[in-house]
Amino acid sequence: FFEMDGWNTFYLGSNMPNRDVVETVIRRRAQVLGISATMTFHLRSVAELIESVRNHPECRGVKILVGGYPFQVAPELWRGMGADGSAPNAQAAITLANHLIAEGGQG
Repeated sequence: FFEMDGWNTFYLGSNMPNRDVVETVIRRRAQVLGISATMTFHLRSVAELIESVRNHPECRGVKILVGGYPFQVAPELWRGMGADGSAPNAQAAITLANHLIAEGGQG
């Protein structure tokens, strides 16, 4: 869906180590990082990845979107995780990503 909206996308996979995600974000000069969790069991890993990205100086401008079942059950969960926003579906994620890049804010 992001590609159809004109974004260049890169799928990193579900088991990529955090340091490799950060390196890829830097190397690809990513503006947005999307993270999905299907089970609450994975929320700790999501939080750790967000922290890794936030702690790297070269990732300061990267916007982080989260999605998946836990974020639908608790719509404000993204705030406590340190993300810039959450969306319930792909179209909403595209709209939010475009807004975050254009406005530089949270949503």
